[in-house]
Amino acid sequence: MKLMKTFDYIPLAMAACLTACSTERKMENRIVTAGTIDVLEHELKNANRDILVVFDCNGVLTANSDQIMNNCHRKIFKTLFQKHISDKSGMVEFLSCMVSATPDRPVNERMPTIIDDLQRRNVKVVVLTGLGANPFGKIKDPKKWRSDTLNDLGYHFENSWMSLGEKIFDDQSVYFKGIILCGGNAKSQCLKNFIEYANIKPKKIMFIDDSLKNLSDVSDFCRSRDISFVGINYLEADHLNSKRPFSEKRAEFQFKTFEENGVWLSDDEAEEKMSKK
Repeated sequence: MKLMKTFDYIPLAMAACLTACSTERKMENRIVTAGTIDVLEHELKNANRDILVVFDCNGVLTANSDQIMNNCHRKIFKTLFQKHISDKSGMVEFLSCMVSATPDRPVNERMPTIIDDLQRRNVKVVVLTGLGANPFGKIKDPKKWRSDTLNDLGYHFENSWMSLGEKIFDDQSVYFKGIILCGGNAKSQCLKNFIEYANIKPKKIMFIDDSLKNLSDVSDFCRSRDISFVGINYLEADHLNSKRPFSEKRAEFQFKTFEENGVWLSDDEAEEKMSKK
């Protein structure tokens, strides 16, 4: 009789093990590379209301219109920066002047439509940007500046969070109109703060960023919270098309003009001035 009872428990133990294994298999945690928007769109096509989709801003949603700011020219940018902006304390003034002088453009023109489609399907979307909340050189109100530039390009993340007001997390990070500004804080920490503030419990987080470091950071956070995770390392900004070939000579002229006059010239303005010399 005792032997029979022991065997009676074996199927129950096996069932419990299979249930645990089944639950474990459902816990997704992966990072994929997307060199084009087609890969990104494929990953997002089955997103539903149980998923929170998080977008990085610069390099994913937006790119500066001036070619020297493109990711593929970062080495030349660094060289010119070190040559012409010798005073490191002037870095903030330079960068704020540069990004505010030239309008952003979408990394891909299809991106606003993809995000609108997610919202129509009741999928929550939010921006997670490294930009801080404090004044940044010429940009006195970074949260409003970022919101306005996104709106101008057809992005309206605030539509996912109509009932949420502005929330200050600390002196650098804040939530504002569908945008989480991180400042110097880890993106995982700022995302955690937002999830708690919004009182949501996503079953999965999909995070689109051009930085593997940020993707790994949020991946670890999701694993610690038993939240499924798909990170998309979106790299289309590495090879953006431009209306004219890149010119290192033009970039040198732009940096030199800023060094001498404190003014950043757009590509068009620099070309025009160079043609008159």
